[in-house]
Amino acid sequence: MFKKRKTAFCLILALLFILSLAGVSFAQPSDIQNHWAGKQISDWIDKGLAQGYPDGTFKPDNSITRAEFVSLINRSFQLTSSVKTDFSDVSPTNWFAGDIARARAAGYITGFEDGTFRPNKQISRQEAAAILARLLILETSADNSAYLNEFTDAKDISAWSRGSVGAVVAKGLMNGYPDQTIRPAANISRAEAIVTLDRSIAVQVKVFKYDQPGTYGPASGTETIEGNVLISAAGVTLENTKITGSLVLAEGIGDGDVTLKNVIVQGETTVKGGGANSVVFDNCTMPTVIVDKEGVRIVATGNTSVNIVRLESGAALAELKITGPGFEMVSLTQAIPENAKVILDGNFDNVKLEAGKINLSVTGGTVEKLEVAGTAAGGIIDLGSSAKITTLILDAAVSVTGEGVIQTAKVNVSGATIEPTPKVLDKATGVTVTVGAASSTGDGDGSGQGTGGGVAPLNLVGSYLTTTGESIEGSVTVPKDHEIELVFDRGVVRDHWDNNQQCITMRVENGPYVSINVTRAANYLDDTEKRSIYLSPVNSLTSGTTYVITISANLTANNDNTLGTEKE
Repeated sequence: MFKKRKTAFCLILALLFILSLAGVSFAQPSDIQNHWAGKQISDWIDKGLAQGYPDGTFKPDNSITRAEFVSLINRSFQLTSSVKTDFSDVSPTNWFAGDIARARAAGYITGFEDGTFRPNKQISRQEAAAILARLLILETSADNSAYLNEFTDAKDISAWSRGSVGAVVAKGLMNGYPDQTIRPAANISRAEAIVTLDRSIAVQVKVFKYDQPGTYGPASGTETIEGNVLISAAGVTLENTKITGSLVLAEGIGDGDVTLKNVIVQGETTVKGGGANSVVFDNCTMPTVIVDKEGVRIVATGNTSVNIVRLESGAALAELKITGPGFEMVSLTQAIPENAKVILDGNFDNVKLEAGKINLSVTGGTVEKLEVAGTAAGGIIDLGSSAKITTLILDAAVSVTGEGVIQTAKVNVSGATIEPTPKVLDKATGVTVTVGAASSTGDGDGSGQGTGGGVAPLNLVGSYLTTTGESIEGSVTVPKDHEIELVFDRGVVRDHWDNNQQCITMRVENGPYVSINVTRAANYLDDTEKRSIYLSPVNSLTSGTTYVITISANLTANNDNTLGTEKE
């Protein structure tokens, strides 16, 4: 297979500020002498990078449109590759249509959720920050909260631009105002744009661009690219490559495919292109992957390791024939729009759902911990028949459906529904949750057992066994002919007793004892660090009858995974 050549270009931010009528005048405008940005504007005029208006003014506080900003970037960076765009408000006959197509191919514009670009809209400061971050391939996932917290209106920064604003502020490209505000939604002025870009001129980032289909990288060994990489065409395979900077899969890919084989990315990987037939990470190592392409499917295979995935759109993550860690931490951020769909298929260490009113489908594999943040209310989590959640933490009212397995559910708010009955249900004080077909209310001690068979606990056990033999009070409704699970937060033993059956008895309330079988050794759960033993009545229980389970008060604590015997 032939190798395509790769081209490199430097991102030197020297935007030609051609916003006036034809003709160049280097005379200093009359309205910049006492302006706060007067020196920078004067320097740009002297260099021929900007000019004033025919009336002898510069109008430094005027704003500019999104189309004008895009046009200036394309011209200054000599961007020529283009892709078909589908913005509903951009006609092929518009003067800016070609510039928007080139900007889309270069990967630094996205548009709005309603499918528009709004070319004649004035560009805001946070929009300009987002464009700068994409243009320079800045790391937007870095924790720049310390910089943003300096601004009293940091809360006004939109979720979709927060990382970008933090990145440009951290780089010193954009500052706030004397009143300690950043004013993210305010229009950026001509003066602010020049000053921001003047600061950015010193930021020269080498970018290796792959804009034609083909296979790149050596057939063997490893090639190191000192800089960033931009892939803007479908049908690209990059192999045996180490990237010291960041990697961007740009919008120019469209719904096409991209394959990375034996690729190490030391910076961020941003996915803004790709379709349902997949972006493939084969034997790749990446610390952070940011996904902002609705409907893209990303497959990890082989010895692939991705520490963090930040989803900012609906997407599918799948692990196929994985031998490495795969996708470890997945964050479904608040940038994901409502009604978007996220599909997970594989084994994930930690999944955090922050976006509200979205559909999360776990089709198979195991999620060790799924955290639903308080911002995620109204969502639906569907578990396929082969899916398992080891620990589910609900801090928002969501609906959990499907036929999968939930080992432990910790519910901290009321209003949630959990269709698959958890094996262990842990609820906060006063919390009401619908499990299966029933509703359950927490008693305040945060402990409890799932009952299986679609029957939910009515009252939870009052406390775990203590070393002093404190009694356990409370009740739970269970289906007859069903195993009963007892959960302990520590190992306990009774010296010189042989097994659990000597420690536990069961009888009809104020009546005779019942024959039971008790598991000899406790089942230790790594995720909860608790122990479970199971009681099975020899004969069927009687419906509507209250039974009393008694556990020996003479048990003592032991760190082993046992109950009842000093040996197990």
